[in-house]
Amino acid sequence: MDDAREIFQEHLDRVSQAVWDRDYDAVAAAISYPHRIGMPEGPGYIAPDAEAMKGHAKAFRESLSSMGATAYHRICRDAAFMANDRIEGRHVTYILSGGTYLVDPYPASMTLILKNGVWLSSEVAIGVRYSVLLYGSVLDRGDDSLPREDDKPSPGESS
Repeated sequence: MDDAREIFQEHLDRVSQAVWDRDYDAVAAAISYPHRIGMPEGPGYIAPDAEAMKGHAKAFRESLSSMGATAYHRICRDAAFMANDRIEGRHVTYILSGGTYLVDPYPASMTLILKNGVWLSSEVAIGVRYSVLLYGSVLDRGDDSLPREDDKPSPGESS
């Protein structure tokens, strides 16, 4: 596959299906670490490793279930190669119950990087209002495995 949009959509489909199927190992395997998750309400989150991402994916899937979601889809709007090993793209996320939106469709952007022949997400920015309700439930439970982005040391500061 040489088309940036096809690569991007394939990654979206694979990870979305893994979330839906509760295959958290597959979700974690599609990510590069540390992984930044940006949110519009303030500081984003950093998933430092696969175990943290599995917990985050599980919490997100639980929130989809508690909302009564019957479908979760992400559709590429555009994607382009920024380098031979980097794709940046934008997509729209749909969370549905039957044919009804549970959340208004919302935009997101994602960066994919090529590592050892595999395209991995290195960061995502989510454009839904109240995103913490959908994506922050791991933190709401007091799980420290996903530090807030503002917990990172400043440049030149030791951790």
